[in-house]
Amino acid sequence: MTGPATAPITLPDDIQVQIVSATSGAADPAIYDSDPTENTLATITTEITNRSNATFSFPAEKSSVRASLLYGVNRYKATGWAVSNGGASDLPGQLVAGTSAKMTSKFTLRKEGLDSVVFQFSPNGDTAADATFTDVQKLFR
Repeated sequence: MTGPATAPITLPDDIQVQIVSATSGAADPAIYDSDPTENTLATITTEITNRSNATFSFPAEKSSVRASLLYGVNRYKATGWAVSNGGASDLPGQLVAGTSAKMTSKFTLRKEGLDSVVFQFSPNGDTAADATFTDVQKLFR
């Protein structure tokens, strides 16, 4: 499912995904030790809401919750970083109907690619479809 970053996307199992915050700024090389040309840090907070009548289970292995950032017109893949507070490992085991949870993702990328940014997210990469958000750069503050 694909849509603009300014609107929520509802996946086929009635799980709604929405970007609630997106920021970009200089990446601290002392913390983010990646390719030196990846000098920009993008932080995206996503809210996952269960709009169905059934309980949604996150995967037991939280690494199956997928988040990726693509940038530039050729969609280079940004480097993803573990988030100690608020990342995938802090998601609950499930969302009962009508409840939500938030997750933060961090990426480093080249500043030259900030004119075109796409964020892809799946609350369960083993079973759920991806929500693909276009024009994420319009949300950066």
